[in-house]
Amino acid sequence: LLTQASFHLRFQPKYLYIFNIGVVDGNKGELPPMDPNGLADPYITCWLVDSSRVRQRKKSGKAITRILYRTKRPKWNDLLELTLNMGSIDDFTGIYNNDSINFENLSVQLEMWDKDVGFWGVILRFDRIGLGCLIIATIVGYVTGFADTFTSERLIIFRIVYVIFALLWLLSFVMSVIRRADDIPIGQCTVPLKILMDKRKHHLRFKLHSITSKQRPSFKNLMKEEKYVTPTNSVGGYGVIQ
Repeated sequence: LLTQASFHLRFQPKYLYIFNIGVVDGNKGELPPMDPNGLADPYITCWLVDSSRVRQRKKSGKAITRILYRTKRPKWNDLLELTLNMGSIDDFTGIYNNDSINFENLSVQLEMWDKDVGFWGVILRFDRIGLGCLIIATIVGYVTGFADTFTSERLIIFRIVYVIFALLWLLSFVMSVIRRADDIPIGQCTVPLKILMDKRKHHLRFKLHSITSKQRPSFKNLMKEEKYVTPTNSVGGYGVIQ
């Protein structure tokens, strides 16, 4: 029975649960103003990183909180689940053990971002409008019979325009929605994985530090990338989360 259980448990992942409350009270916990209205649209991503701050995509998953709009004091109260694809299960006892994991070089990195509508978001919105107009024009053309007057050359041009709009929509959707390339970094913090693997609950507070490696497109020169400097709150920080 133990051998059979081990065979089935071998594929069960181990999870790290993170209950993200939000920022602490007071001026130190307040987020910096990220939008023109003086507020922010924050969310948090969780990764597993090594000592060089390189994301370990094969060793863990990715967890993301909800986006809270127009606030500098977000309270998520979200339970995040981070998958740890490490360790092993004994073939005889079926017991999971993490002796093979090098906890000294692994940390959980929390990154806070501001949801923003930048270059790719604007392209996506305009492309939706253009694609919608093309669809409506096509329907009207077939209903009224105007499309029957098109020559083969016009039909080819019309189809090429359709393909261009569709590819542009796909590209802007991937960059804006999936990769979130327009979002602005607020701050980040890390906690060693070693202190979180004792199967106990920990109440932790983290002071956010600036993310200096993020490059984002500039509206002044769309073909050039410039380093974005995150503003600070009223006490010169980036916020404190718990």
